[in-house]
Amino acid sequence: MKRIYLILGLVALVFAGAGSGDKFPDFTLENIDGDDVSLEQMLGEKPVVITFWATWCKPCVKELKAFKPIYEEMKDDFHFIAINEDGPRSRGKVKPFAKKEGFEYTILYDNNGEVKMKAGVSDIPHFFLLDKSGNIVYKHPGYKTGDEKESVEAIKDLLKTSSCSDTELAPEEADE
Repeated sequence: MKRIYLILGLVALVFAGAGSGDKFPDFTLENIDGDDVSLEQMLGEKPVVITFWATWCKPCVKELKAFKPIYEEMKDDFHFIAINEDGPRSRGKVKPFAKKEGFEYTILYDNNGEVKMKAGVSDIPHFFLLDKSGNIVYKHPGYKTGDEKESVEAIKDLLKTSSCSDTELAPEEADE
């Protein structure tokens, strides 16, 4: 029985494409305050988390709620973008919903699902972690309670490696 779970886990990792290194497609979308936000303006400074979600999607909302305390603790370390996939009829509910839930993430509207399509997302929620250059270093489709722990580990690993690559060695350290 354990072997079956191991095989299923490995298959899930393959399909999730973890560490694929592909560039996330650039985009400019409107945020819930009516301002345009582009991925390009977020890159370069720190890693970026992107998740696709909708107000009617229970796993999506659970994922966003699970990330609230994590984001509050680590918000200086990475950008968090929640790309909303609500349709035109429910779009008016997004901003009040986010405010009621206390979501401080950058929330963007993907009005026609174009970014979702370009990113190869078929189902939501779908979580992506990008390095400072926009390369996908981790992605996870779906959500169940506890999945955020794996995502946080991926974020911490990326922060460790990016801080190491950003730090130049002092001359005496470089000679060792």
